[in-house]
Amino acid sequence: MRLDQVRWRRAAVQVCVASLILIIGLQLTFMHRESFGNDYYPLYIATQLIWQGESPYGPAATTYIKERWDGSGYSSAWSSEAGVAYPLPYFLLLAPFGLLPYTVSATVMLLISLGLGYQAVRLADNVDHLLLLPLCYAPFVVVTLSVQATLLVFGLSVLLILALQRRTVWLIGLLIPCVLLKPQVGILYALYALWWGWKHDRRVWLWAGGSGALLFGAAFWFQLDWISAWLQQVQIYTRVTHPGNLLPVAPLFLIAAWKKPWWVQLMLIQLCIFPLADFYATVPVLLYWIAVGRRAAYIAAALSWIWFLPFTSMTVDYIALTVLVPVFVHASWQLYQARQPTQLPV
Repeated sequence: MRLDQVRWRRAAVQVCVASLILIIGLQLTFMHRESFGNDYYPLYIATQLIWQGESPYGPAATTYIKERWDGSGYSSAWSSEAGVAYPLPYFLLLAPFGLLPYTVSATVMLLISLGLGYQAVRLADNVDHLLLLPLCYAPFVVVTLSVQATLLVFGLSVLLILALQRRTVWLIGLLIPCVLLKPQVGILYALYALWWGWKHDRRVWLWAGGSGALLFGAAFWFQLDWISAWLQQVQIYTRVTHPGNLLPVAPLFLIAAWKKPWWVQLMLIQLCIFPLADFYATVPVLLYWIAVGRRAAYIAAALSWIWFLPFTSMTVDYIALTVLVPVFVHASWQLYQARQPTQLPV
């Protein structure tokens, strides 16, 4: 009975702490976010262009999206100039959602993305202790409220990790082309899955080849030159948004990846080699704290909300301070604690 009481007390404390973090975090979030789903709106407009038989790329498409985005109440002033910089297969994947009214479409997308992303807690050694962690972690809440495309691909990447752990060959193959649609979130997981398939079960390549041929083949059928058009749009996006570069601190990522699960190591490498566009792009860091677990994870979740305080600015420096520095500090502390004196054989 005493053990059960201790467990219940610990659970009650975790719920109270998590609820407090979430309540404060949501209040801080809504100081910056005026509309639900503001990052999903341009994707929704782009899928409507697809249904009209028009390309989502180029000056005409960007103007079309900007006019409707600016007049919708969902616009981010700085980003409406950039258009949409996702590969065409991603828009084809989302095309069915373009047939729904916006609010319905955004809500369905939110539920699907949130359901997939929340599967990350299943990677933990003790799931019960971390059930509330995603709701306390600022990047996860931000990416959820804005219905950002990152959450969907992050969720698909988590599903791919779980499929690899369970050796579900057909699911691994189907997910490989999907996680490639946002390379900065899923490309290394896709490459790892292909390597795993070659080594353990080459049916993965058949499933990946079939699903990839269907998805990317449809994109080439719709617009033969979509790759060059997409890369030009990426250049415009980069010029407008000025994403940050984390390569100068690459050694710190290597320290953080030391002796961590493979799915944390790949996440940290991806985060390091790709430009960091905004705060939401750090949502994969949640995997690090899921691997760590317990008290440190909730402390990091609380620190992640510092980014929303009035004295901070929406820059890569503050993103690093609130999300990445706790990772580096914790990893360094773990390495320090793991030091063992060398014992010579007798």
